[in-house]
Amino acid sequence: MKYLPNNLLIEEYLEKFFSILSEDALATIGNWITGVLVTDKPTINKISKDTIGGFGERKMNREIQKITKQMPEYYKNFFSKFQSSPKISISPSGYTIMDEKIIEKTAKNIEGVDYFYSTKENKPILGLSLISTHYWDRRIEYPGLFDIYRRDRELEKYGKSDEYRKKNEIARELIVETYKGGSKSKFWLIDAAFFEKENVRLLKSYDASYVSRLKTTWSVTYNHCKWTVPEFYESIPKDEFELTFATNPKSKEVKPFFLASRDVYLKGIGTHRVVFTKEARELKDGTYTEKENGKWRALVTNRLDLTSKEIVELYMIRWSIETEYRDDNQNLYLHGCMWRNIEGQYCYIALVFMAYMFLCWANSREDLDRFKENRRTLGEKKEAFEAYCIEQFANYLSSLKEQCKECNIAKIIYDNLYYGKIFHIPSKTKVI
Repeated sequence: MKYLPNNLLIEEYLEKFFSILSEDALATIGNWITGVLVTDKPTINKISKDTIGGFGERKMNREIQKITKQMPEYYKNFFSKFQSSPKISISPSGYTIMDEKIIEKTAKNIEGVDYFYSTKENKPILGLSLISTHYWDRRIEYPGLFDIYRRDRELEKYGKSDEYRKKNEIARELIVETYKGGSKSKFWLIDAAFFEKENVRLLKSYDASYVSRLKTTWSVTYNHCKWTVPEFYESIPKDEFELTFATNPKSKEVKPFFLASRDVYLKGIGTHRVVFTKEARELKDGTYTEKENGKWRALVTNRLDLTSKEIVELYMIRWSIETEYRDDNQNLYLHGCMWRNIEGQYCYIALVFMAYMFLCWANSREDLDRFKENRRTLGEKKEAFEAYCIEQFANYLSSLKEQCKECNIAKIIYDNLYYGKIFHIPSKTKVI
């Protein structure tokens, strides 16, 4: 698909949230965001070739390389400005999610790349460890701040051992930077790996609530007796597990569970509510039994006013960050970056997140309404933007045809661009 470098909607987006670079750098980033949204398996080479009158591959590379080292600060500044817009800012009624994702890589000679355990693959895989946040509420969702976790052995290989940080150190830095950026988040949903006492105390200092999964290695105190989490689970009578139907707030999917809860004391962080959950399945006679015998998990929260059902439904929202990672790969080619230095990897991830956030911003306005009615998923938002780009290019061609009405060569080019194989104009696209 051919498109113009000066996309008016993206120019407005960058001017509003990212106007801290040179004119050429902004033009390059705008061109790159357009390309990643409308090009299949985008590369700088493909983007430069598909752009009519844009920068060449060499200049695009040069302009992006100029900003890679500063991108961490640029992106934080961008995130902060993004929070200044009421329609899309993180509100007290929304939820901030934190998780780790392994971005698969095929080459070992990329900074940051090592073998990390993947829960999806259930084995160590070669990749980049991305720790990031994601925001969700009933009207909008988008990625937040992020950082890259690097193993000490991998850092040693590059002579950077002094840069080593534990995962939870990175998690705390992300929490602090999220609030510095203007977030009004009052509720966090976090994976068990990040449910650490220091992290909890930090969240409490911001008057934040949270739901997490509780590791089985933890101990709890109940009625002045100390228990390991598995021992405590075994102490609860089976008839206390109540059949409950929980609804996923995002997908609206209803799932049956057996739930039992207790208020316990966790040393160093106070009283918490623990909910033991077991997935249920319906039998032919209409009754329910455990889906998998002996399989359970413990959820934990500092909100003692929430019911067991509410706690489970809140934890279901945490899956939003998993669907974001899927969208990042399928729609924005997150895993496709082969830049070898860590600054390049960070810059690429930031640009992918900015492309994702652009679609959310554009969708919150009226700019994409006439191109696609239903835009719930990122893929649907992307389709609407593609139609917008096609219309822009079609209008550009129309203007060229008007300037040269009697030119047969121009007419042949015009007709082939419209009706040939270069791109297809959807029937709903209005050509002025």
